[in-house]
Amino acid sequence: MNGDSSNAIIKAGFNDGLVPLYNTTTPSLADKSNFLPAIWQRLLWDEGRTEGSYPDAAAKPLQGGLDMPFPVEEQFIERAEAELGARFPESFRNKMMRLNGGCVQWPNEDEVDEDEVEYYELHPFYDTSDKKRIKRTCNSIVHETKTYRDKYGLPENLIVLADNDGDLLVYKIEDNGKIDPKVYWRDRDTEELVLIANDFSELKEDVL
Repeated sequence: MNGDSSNAIIKAGFNDGLVPLYNTTTPSLADKSNFLPAIWQRLLWDEGRTEGSYPDAAAKPLQGGLDMPFPVEEQFIERAEAELGARFPESFRNKMMRLNGGCVQWPNEDEVDEDEVEYYELHPFYDTSDKKRIKRTCNSIVHETKTYRDKYGLPENLIVLADNDGDLLVYKIEDNGKIDPKVYWRDRDTEELVLIANDFSELKEDVL
């Protein structure tokens, strides 16, 4: 990037091209300390990532992300179900086929003050249909669930749907091998499970 430009445009390589994120007439990018971290986090995250490989924890995208999720074909959901040994509830399958990712609120803004709302970024189903989707879905439900099980002792009957700085939204696998449609919040410190929705459709989706 040319630091001498009088009208610099900070760009990040999202999608197929360069998407301008910010315009500034200030040639010194270091002065934008309150903005650059978000850009560089995203750049580092996108640079060469593969499924199961994070360049650095600080390089993970901010809550809510910057990429609009794609639809996903049912075959990729079925692959995940085969790996996890359980079928996802229909409401969750339908939502993810429509948009494979995104965010949900909990508590949602209709129930609490705005500053109490938390945003949980949904992990996608790993989609290998093209390079763009591979890149976007490397932090898949299967990968994140296995990571939490292997590294942090997550019980085998829990499936990670979403994350917010270690607090999780999870499904529970019942004794009969089916996934309970209820959604639980798991506290990162106490590991307590709190029922937050009887069905995923009750959670409020957030526009990216």
